[in-house]
Amino acid sequence: MATLLMRLFRLGVEKKRVRQYEHLKRDVDPRESWETLGELGDGAFGKVYKAQNRVSGVMGAVKVMEVRSEEQLEDYITEINILAECRHAHIISLLEAVYFEGWLWILIEFCPGGALDDIMLMAPEVIMCETSKDTPYSSKADIWSLGITLIEAAEMEPPHHSLNPMRVLLKITKSPPPTLTHPRRSSHFQDFLRRALQKNPESRWGAQQLLAHPFAYAGRDGRALKELIAEAKAEVTEVIEAEVLSMNRRTVKKTRKFMVDGREVSVTTSKVISEKDSKEEQMRSVRQELHALKQLQREEQREFTQLEQKLQQQREQMFRHIEQEMSLQSKKQYYDGELERLEKQYQQQSVRMETEHTQRLQEEARRLKTQQEKELHRKSSTLKSDPVEEQRFLQKQQQELNDALQKAVQEHKRKVASMDWEVTVKSQQLKRRESVIWELEQRHLQEKYHLFKQQVKEQYSLQRQQLSKRHNKDMERASRFQQSLVEEQKSAQAQERGRLLKAQRAESKTRLTQYRQELRKQGLTGPEQRHKITQFLAEEESRQKQERSQLQETQESQLKEVQEQCDANITELQQLQNEKLQVLVEMEKKKIKCLEDEHTLELNEWRDKLACRKEVL
Repeated sequence: MATLLMRLFRLGVEKKRVRQYEHLKRDVDPRESWETLGELGDGAFGKVYKAQNRVSGVMGAVKVMEVRSEEQLEDYITEINILAECRHAHIISLLEAVYFEGWLWILIEFCPGGALDDIMLMAPEVIMCETSKDTPYSSKADIWSLGITLIEAAEMEPPHHSLNPMRVLLKITKSPPPTLTHPRRSSHFQDFLRRALQKNPESRWGAQQLLAHPFAYAGRDGRALKELIAEAKAEVTEVIEAEVLSMNRRTVKKTRKFMVDGREVSVTTSKVISEKDSKEEQMRSVRQELHALKQLQREEQREFTQLEQKLQQQREQMFRHIEQEMSLQSKKQYYDGELERLEKQYQQQSVRMETEHTQRLQEEARRLKTQQEKELHRKSSTLKSDPVEEQRFLQKQQQELNDALQKAVQEHKRKVASMDWEVTVKSQQLKRRESVIWELEQRHLQEKYHLFKQQVKEQYSLQRQQLSKRHNKDMERASRFQQSLVEEQKSAQAQERGRLLKAQRAESKTRLTQYRQELRKQGLTGPEQRHKITQFLAEEESRQKQERSQLQETQESQLKEVQEQCDANITELQQLQNEKLQVLVEMEKKKIKCLEDEHTLELNEWRDKLACRKEVL
């Protein structure tokens, strides 16, 4: 018994035997063999460092994660085994895996090509159009991205490239699938795009179907890809810079030579470079926004992971508590303790009742005796003359005293019998033990339901917080983008006004020169010419003022349209955000309703089984 208790409460010195894995080392400090050179990145479960082997000098990337238990360690063993078994030139291989002092080190080959984010296409145009959390992510989302990438390859720009990234997200979900701006491509290519860019994932073709498409089949030789890859890897052999008409621009010509299938190919590309390239600035802004979006996604994933670990611990703790309460040893200890407590309580209550009964009888006897003596003293003068009547009166008093005391004794016996019956019933219930088990089972069902319900509320509360944070970020980006649109419109209008003034001055000089020549031809005198010129200048000033007024009205109308469009976009974004929040609230209500239905069904099934168990008893 003592050994069992020591095992249950982990009081003994016996150590649990740990499981050994083929590709995992234990109790070896990896810092003795590997030196960390710097941090490469972090994720939801840990950090990644650049490391170098102290003996061989081999470079590696090490993922360091905190692992608190053997059960949690098993979750990473699958990844370790897959990395260890997959030996291929194009797959990163496992160098070493070490578990030491609660930290798991997974060392893999180091890729010096930089972060994947630097070369990965992460534009909003290529996201899957089924962006709802209810729609599971599948390979069909990558088919959509393939179609968008092909449009960008054909037209040098993705669809909706001139819009703000958040505006693009709205456009994709509410507009028809994007198509080629100039449909001069082959019919096979257009049909391929139409098959890949279906908004309904079920109607969208899969990878096997697209591989069999004539457009994909026609390029199976890979010659075009070979030329592009060879050109990208080729060294520049000649660079020629030439200035164009503008002093702020220059043309750069680059010549590359490379070999394809044993044949030398020479390619010359030219590009006009501006000191203030607005497109580069726009792309830089887009990259910054996408980088911030990815950071927000990583932060959300980290929060979800932490919450899930917390909820998992709560569930495990609850199940351990239930298992402990429902175990035979716990139930026996519970029943024995309840019986012992009940017997002790019964003995204490019996002693107390007997003591109180004795005291009550003595007090009642003294009270009645005093009352009878007073009554006898009051009638003593009458009874002295008749001894027979006095004797009868004394007997009557004694009988009344006996009856009163007997009644008190009978009341005490009734209370004692009632208490004995109650204790007997409780004792029988405990001895049967089933009633207590039933109460435990019902309480466990209630505890499980309340815990799951609370966890659902915590999950959706976190989702609402993250969604609100996203909405605030989206609104800030939309406001900045619209503010930039207004500023660009104002700048363009200011330039237009400047060009108008410049054109008016040049036109005014030309018209004045021509008018003076006409006046000379008419042979007018000097005063007449000056009078005519003054009238002409006044008319010219009036005409130019009217042109400027018309331009100002036009620009004000244009600026008002831009502002109205911006306000409409903000309103549309707010409406979409409210719809998303409402959908999240409805999902939470639906989840809780489903949980309540499951609990009701489980409770009803338990009650049906309980009725059968009661019949057996």
